[in-house]
Amino acid sequence: MVRFRLSQPAFAAALKEFHAGNFTAGQWVGLYHIRSVSTSRYVESANRPDAVCFETGYSFIDPVGFEYDPHPGHMVWDLSVEVAPLWYTYED
Repeated sequence: MVRFRLSQPAFAAALKEFHAGNFTAGQWVGLYHIRSVSTSRYVESANRPDAVCFETGYSFIDPVGFEYDPHPGHMVWDLSVEVAPLWYTYED
């Protein structure tokens, strides 16, 4: 959690770059190397803005990283933890 908190300003900047179309994977965001970045939309919430997922690695076979969900009330799965307001860990 401390590592993410130290990296949070860099993630906020990367999020702005992503929305502007200027972010590419393969670079460092704070203390994390980003392998890929994508958007996800929850089926039950088609009217919500897309969440943005920054993949940082793998846990055995599943990608893991951080997800920014701009809509309060994020559905937190078993392995998801809120690390800051609107920021969550994820395992795909």
